[in-house]
Amino acid sequence: MDTDDPLAPYLRFDKRFFNFSLRDLSRPGAMEEVERYAVQYRELLDSNSEALRSALRGECALREIGRELYMKLDNIQGADIKASGSLSREIGIADILLPSQQSTPLASESPLKRGRIVNHLGRMLVPEKYSRWYSLAAQVLDVEPERMLVPAFARAFVEYSLSHSAECKFAADVLGGEGQGVFMAWTLLPYIHQHMIQRGYAPGDAMRAQMSWAGSAQKHAANMSQIASHDFPHARFPHGFYHGPRVALGYDERGPSHLFARLLARTIADRL
Repeated sequence: MDTDDPLAPYLRFDKRFFNFSLRDLSRPGAMEEVERYAVQYRELLDSNSEALRSALRGECALREIGRELYMKLDNIQGADIKASGSLSREIGIADILLPSQQSTPLASESPLKRGRIVNHLGRMLVPEKYSRWYSLAAQVLDVEPERMLVPAFARAFVEYSLSHSAECKFAADVLGGEGQGVFMAWTLLPYIHQHMIQRGYAPGDAMRAQMSWAGSAQKHAANMSQIASHDFPHARFPHGFYHGPRVALGYDERGPSHLFARLLARTIADRL
């Protein structure tokens, strides 16, 4: 991501990564919808450029941006092409490890073996194996999405988990679960990490703080769907926004879902 202007990556967004054109290219009005969302996103970035830059740099409180901007961004972020719940094939631990990491068998208590952690990391590291939508996007658009920060975070998460298994136990128990809070955590973690690094944390210290944050989430009894929920510390966002399951990260990091997540992640990162 551009370091001098934090808004620069988003200003270079590619409207081809808005998903309506992939759902049904022949549907009347499909391309008009793509164009409409692209215009809305461009107008939002242009008309709020200084406020967004100030927030991304940590120069102003997130509440100062104003509820209307959050509402517009929340609406537009739904247009990003995102991972579907349909796996191209089962994701295994070998899919998320580097060749050099596969020589030593993982211990049974390894954090990477907890619950659905491999699937969450697979979505970040090998989206072409995780979701059919990714392969369809590459085929239809004939262009690769801009993906750097999210896979870099996932790689750092894997490396830290391999070398700090005991320390990561409680975080892995939470992050390997399901439910709205866990999904929110995985959506925000890459950008919590980014904010902490920008504030001067060493990568290992930032990851340690994030593991502690995740491990301290409060678990509640299973609801009617038999999925337990978690409340994560400091996850109370400006103007009442909550990063729920419908807000996943799009494949391309210049899209509105990433800008939305980056803003909300600061709420947590500033308190770790």
